[in-house]
Amino acid sequence: MQHSRVCFNLNACAVPTGSLDVNIPDLFDFEPEPGERRAMFARGPFKEFFTTFLVPFFATAGFVGRSPKAPGTFGTLVAVPIAFLFATIGPSFYLIATALMVIFAIFIASAYEKQRGLHDAQEIVIDEVVGYLIAFAWLPLTWMSLVAAFIVFRVLDILKPFPISRLDQRVKGGLGVVIDDVAAGLIANLILHFIASRTTLLGPEYVAGGGIF
Repeated sequence: MQHSRVCFNLNACAVPTGSLDVNIPDLFDFEPEPGERRAMFARGPFKEFFTTFLVPFFATAGFVGRSPKAPGTFGTLVAVPIAFLFATIGPSFYLIATALMVIFAIFIASAYEKQRGLHDAQEIVIDEVVGYLIAFAWLPLTWMSLVAAFIVFRVLDILKPFPISRLDQRVKGGLGVVIDDVAAGLIANLILHFIASRTTLLGPEYVAGGGIF
């Protein structure tokens, strides 16, 4: 028995006269075409949940970015426990997780921009989160390093010296939102590694099980 396929395009569903011999059960036995599946998904509740809640939630780091004062600073604070957690798991995990977070941040920032129609809106702070993760990468796991990474990254992110300012001005879209914070994080990380290699200001290297304070 040949199964009839339910057509989602009414204009393409014209049935020739004399061919209305369709069994009732066949109307419920169909497999949508790939394009029809995408159309059904696009109209589904998940897309609405994704666009109205998940994108703003991640873009604003749990809505912290909607703080009326210093959203970038509060967004960076969100990254501190994340960096600590990543570092306790191990350096390889930290590198991979941070790289994935950067890609995710670009995607989320791009989606949020399309929703709001604004480039690098102030409430987008997921870029500060990944910037801090980069700044803290592979530093001694001490409270001094956590604080120093926060201060140095925020100073660079606010002042935006060259080439951070050039990237901020020239690159658009979701990549443009994130790239200047990535650059600030990289420069901060180089500065902090230099300090850690020459002084003990950032504390001793972390010893598993020995605590960090």
